[in-house]
Amino acid sequence: MPRQVSTITGIIIIVAVAVIAVGGVFVYEYGLLQNANIKLQNENIKTKTPVTENPVKDTNGVLKGKATINQPVTQSCPKPVGNEKFGIKIYQNTALVKTLKFNPDGTFNVNLSAGIYMVYPDYYQPGTVTTPDMWSRVLPKQVAITAGQTAQLNISTAFYCNAQ
Repeated sequence: MPRQVSTITGIIIIVAVAVIAVGGVFVYEYGLLQNANIKLQNENIKTKTPVTENPVKDTNGVLKGKATINQPVTQSCPKPVGNEKFGIKIYQNTALVKTLKFNPDGTFNVNLSAGIYMVYPDYYQPGTVTTPDMWSRVLPKQVAITAGQTAQLNISTAFYCNAQ
């Protein structure tokens, strides 16, 4: 004769199966939810610009300054030559990096990569002969350019022309 299962044991078995089934459904749903969240996060990563801990920094700096050029009016130079006729040449090692003329007010401003530079005069030549070296004891000058910083270089000299 087959063995009979008591009612209490049957109820316990049914409740256990139900708990396992319900628990399995929750675990399954939770797993799907986690996968959906991971997929959503991956989509967000693909569509957003990633944030880096070390953003790219500007590697340029600025050299700015003013050249004060005393230009006395003489019989041979009845009219001052404008500051914009003069300028500087900027070298790094032995390579010419930049040649620039001063603004009419004598100012200058140039962006340069970070590094060490030598600043030399850019002589005014067309039609006028300057004193042997109006820049002696003024230029050359060494300047250090630091990324994101401005280096100041102010220079002063006198210009005496000999009209030809």
